[in-house]
Amino acid sequence: MNNLLTISGAAYFLRTTAATVKRWVKSEELPAVVMPDGSLRFERSELAEWVQSRKQSAIEQDKGGVSYDG
Repeated sequence: MNNLLTISGAAYFLRTTAATVKRWVKSEELPAVVMPDGSLRFERSELAEWVQSRKQSAIEQDKGGVSYDG
């Protein structure tokens, strides 16, 4: 568990707000490590994988979209 980020660090990495990060964790969309004191930490590598999976999911959804035949 190296490269652990705080909520604000994860928000910066993901280019979003801390509130959005907390919401994603609460809805179990974003993986987080709960520390002994109850605070949340995020592994940089897991965040990078999460971003890639969301990008791939968006690409796959676009493939099923509307076809433009000019």
